[in-house]
Amino acid sequence: MKIVCLGDSLSTEYGVSPRESWIFRLQQDGVHEWIGAGICGDTTGGMLARLGSDVLSRRPDAAVFMGGSNDIVLSGSFESARLNLMAMVHQAAAAGIRPVVAVPPLIRSVPPAWYPASFGGDLARVSSEYAAWLRVFCRSFGLRLLDFAAAFELGGGHLLYQPDGLHPNPAGHLVMADAVRASRYFRKA
Repeated sequence: MKIVCLGDSLSTEYGVSPRESWIFRLQQDGVHEWIGAGICGDTTGGMLARLGSDVLSRRPDAAVFMGGSNDIVLSGSFESARLNLMAMVHQAAAAGIRPVVAVPPLIRSVPPAWYPASFGGDLARVSSEYAAWLRVFCRSFGLRLLDFAAAFELGGGHLLYQPDGLHPNPAGHLVMADAVRASRYFRKA
Protein backbone atom coordinates (compact mmCIF):
# COMPACT_ATOMS: atom_id res chain seq x y z
CA MET A 1 0.00 0.00 0.00
CA LYS A 2 1.25 3.50 -0.85
CA ILE A 3 0.60 6.10 1.87
CA VAL A 4 1.31 9.84 1.68
CA CYS A 5 1.63 11.77 4.95
CA LEU A 6 0.56 15.37 4.32
CA GLY A 7 1.44 17.69 7.15
CA ASP A 8 3.68 20.23 8.78
CA SER A 9 6.94 19.82 10.75
CA LEU A 10 5.37 16.96 12.71
CA SER A 11 5.50 14.98 9.45
CA THR A 12 9.19 15.74 8.88
CA GLU A 13 12.40 15.13 10.78
CA TYR A 14 12.38 18.58 12.40
CA GLY A 15 15.01 18.65 15.16
CA VAL A 16 15.98 14.98 14.80
CA SER A 17 18.10 13.08 12.30
CA PRO A 18 16.22 11.84 9.22
CA ARG A 19 16.71 8.23 10.39
CA GLU A 20 14.91 9.00 13.66
CA SER A 21 11.69 10.30 12.09
CA TRP A 22 8.52 8.25 12.42
CA ILE A 23 7.99 8.14 8.65
CA PHE A 24 11.54 6.91 8.01
CA ARG A 25 11.11 4.20 10.66
CA LEU A 26 7.93 3.02 8.93
CA GLN A 27 9.65 3.05 5.53
CA GLN A 28 12.29 0.72 6.95
CA ASP A 29 9.66 -1.83 7.97
CA GLY A 30 9.13 -2.60 4.28
CA VAL A 31 5.43 -3.29 4.83
CA HIS A 32 4.07 -0.23 3.01
CA GLU A 33 5.45 2.59 0.89
CA TRP A 34 5.45 5.69 3.11
CA ILE A 35 5.91 9.12 1.51
CA GLY A 36 6.48 12.16 3.71
CA ALA A 37 4.91 15.38 2.45
CA GLY A 38 5.43 17.62 5.45
CA ILE A 39 6.59 21.22 5.28
CA CYS A 40 7.85 22.95 8.41
CA GLY A 41 5.63 25.84 9.43
CA ASP A 42 2.78 24.84 7.14
CA THR A 43 -0.82 25.46 8.10
CA THR A 44 -3.79 23.39 7.03
CA GLY A 45 -4.49 26.09 4.41
CA GLY A 46 -1.08 25.39 2.89
CA MET A 47 -1.73 21.66 3.08
CA LEU A 48 -5.05 22.09 1.28
CA ALA A 49 -3.33 24.20 -1.40
CA ARG A 50 -0.81 21.44 -2.12
CA LEU A 51 -3.20 18.51 -1.80
CA GLY A 52 -3.32 18.10 -5.59
CA SER A 53 0.43 18.14 -6.17
CA ASP A 54 1.57 16.33 -3.03
CA VAL A 55 -1.19 13.74 -2.61
CA LEU A 56 -3.70 13.37 -5.45
CA SER A 57 -1.04 13.36 -8.20
CA ARG A 58 0.80 10.49 -6.47
CA ARG A 59 -2.34 8.32 -6.50
CA PRO A 60 -1.75 6.69 -3.12
CA ASP A 61 -4.00 4.12 -1.53
CA ALA A 62 -4.26 6.23 1.62
CA ALA A 63 -3.34 9.69 2.85
CA VAL A 64 -2.57 10.62 6.44
CA PHE A 65 -3.55 14.21 7.21
CA MET A 66 -1.88 15.75 10.25
CA GLY A 67 -1.96 19.49 10.69
CA GLY A 68 -3.46 22.25 12.74
CA SER A 69 -0.76 22.95 15.30
CA ASN A 70 0.57 25.91 13.31
CA ASP A 71 -2.97 27.19 12.76
CA ILE A 72 -3.38 27.20 16.55
CA VAL A 73 0.01 28.80 17.23
CA LEU A 74 -0.60 31.55 14.66
CA SER A 75 -4.24 32.33 15.42
CA GLY A 76 -5.10 30.88 18.81
CA SER A 77 -7.93 28.95 17.16
CA PHE A 78 -8.50 25.72 15.28
CA GLU A 79 -11.45 27.00 13.22
CA SER A 80 -9.48 27.23 9.96
CA ALA A 81 -7.85 23.85 10.62
CA ARG A 82 -11.24 22.26 11.07
CA LEU A 83 -12.57 23.62 7.77
CA ASN A 84 -9.42 22.83 5.79
CA LEU A 85 -9.15 19.32 7.19
CA MET A 86 -12.74 18.55 6.24
CA ALA A 87 -12.03 19.75 2.68
CA MET A 88 -8.89 17.57 2.42
CA VAL A 89 -10.70 14.49 3.69
CA HIS A 90 -13.60 14.94 1.26
CA GLN A 91 -11.34 15.61 -1.74
CA ALA A 92 -9.19 12.57 -0.98
CA ALA A 93 -12.23 10.34 -0.60
CA ALA A 94 -13.70 11.68 -3.85
CA ALA A 95 -10.42 10.73 -5.58
CA GLY A 96 -10.60 7.17 -4.24
CA ILE A 97 -7.90 7.72 -1.61
CA ARG A 98 -8.60 6.49 1.92
CA PRO A 99 -8.28 9.46 4.26
CA VAL A 100 -6.68 8.90 7.65
CA VAL A 101 -6.81 11.72 10.18
CA ALA A 102 -3.96 12.00 12.67
CA VAL A 103 -4.36 13.75 16.00
CA PRO A 104 -1.06 15.57 16.48
CA PRO A 105 0.77 15.44 19.78
CA LEU A 106 -0.65 18.15 22.00
CA ILE A 107 1.08 21.51 22.23
CA ARG A 108 2.82 21.64 25.61
CA SER A 109 4.45 25.05 25.37
CA VAL A 110 5.65 27.26 22.57
CA PRO A 111 8.33 29.95 22.80
CA PRO A 112 6.56 33.37 22.88
CA ALA A 113 8.54 34.54 19.85
CA TRP A 114 6.65 31.95 17.77
CA TYR A 115 3.22 33.54 18.07
CA PRO A 116 1.88 37.09 17.78
CA ALA A 117 2.20 39.20 20.93
CA SER A 118 -1.46 40.14 20.54
CA PHE A 119 -2.47 36.54 21.18
CA GLY A 120 -2.40 35.60 24.81
CA GLY A 121 -4.51 32.45 24.73
CA ASP A 122 -3.83 29.07 26.20
CA LEU A 123 -2.29 27.10 23.33
CA ALA A 124 -2.27 23.84 25.31
CA ARG A 125 -6.00 24.13 26.01
CA VAL A 126 -6.86 24.96 22.39
CA SER A 127 -4.67 22.07 21.21
CA SER A 128 -6.54 19.72 23.53
CA GLU A 129 -9.91 21.00 22.26
CA TYR A 130 -8.77 20.46 18.68
CA ALA A 131 -7.73 16.88 19.50
CA ALA A 132 -11.18 16.26 20.99
CA TRP A 133 -12.85 17.70 17.89
CA LEU A 134 -10.72 15.50 15.58
CA ARG A 135 -11.82 12.40 17.50
CA VAL A 136 -15.50 13.37 17.26
CA PHE A 137 -15.14 14.24 13.56
CA CYS A 138 -13.63 10.83 12.76
CA ARG A 139 -16.18 8.96 14.84
CA SER A 140 -19.08 10.90 13.27
CA PHE A 141 -17.98 10.18 9.70
CA GLY A 142 -16.47 6.73 10.20
CA LEU A 143 -12.97 7.94 9.34
CA ARG A 144 -9.73 6.19 10.21
CA LEU A 145 -7.89 7.86 13.10
CA LEU A 146 -4.27 7.80 14.26
CA ASP A 147 -4.24 9.31 17.74
CA PHE A 148 -0.67 10.47 18.34
CA ALA A 149 -1.83 12.71 21.21
CA ALA A 150 -3.16 9.68 23.10
CA ALA A 151 -0.01 7.69 22.25
CA PHE A 152 2.13 10.48 23.73
CA GLU A 153 0.08 10.52 26.94
CA LEU A 154 0.50 6.76 27.32
CA GLY A 155 4.13 6.79 26.22
CA GLY A 156 5.62 9.35 28.57
CA GLY A 157 3.98 12.72 27.86
CA HIS A 158 6.39 15.63 28.25
CA LEU A 159 9.43 13.32 28.00
CA LEU A 160 8.67 12.79 24.29
CA TYR A 161 9.03 16.44 23.25
CA GLN A 162 11.95 18.58 22.23
CA PRO A 163 12.54 21.58 24.52
CA ASP A 164 10.16 23.70 22.41
CA GLY A 165 7.16 21.75 23.74
CA LEU A 166 5.79 21.19 20.25
CA HIS A 167 8.04 18.85 18.26
CA PRO A 168 8.72 15.20 19.12
CA ASN A 169 12.21 14.13 20.10
CA PRO A 170 13.63 10.78 18.88
CA ALA A 171 11.68 8.89 21.56
CA GLY A 172 8.52 10.73 20.49
CA HIS A 173 9.07 9.74 16.86
CA LEU A 174 9.46 6.13 17.97
CA VAL A 175 6.15 6.34 19.86
CA MET A 176 4.51 7.73 16.72
CA ALA A 177 5.89 4.94 14.53
CA ASP A 178 4.78 2.34 17.07
CA ALA A 179 1.27 3.87 17.18
CA VAL A 180 1.02 3.45 13.41
CA ARG A 181 2.32 -0.11 13.60
CA ALA A 182 -0.29 -0.93 16.24
CA SER A 183 -3.09 0.56 14.13
CA ARG A 184 -5.34 -1.98 12.48
CA TYR A 185 -5.36 0.16 9.32
CA PHE A 186 -1.70 -0.39 8.49
CA ARG A 187 -1.03 -3.94 9.61
CA LYS A 188 0.55 -6.21 7.05
CA ALA A 189 -2.16 -7.82 4.94
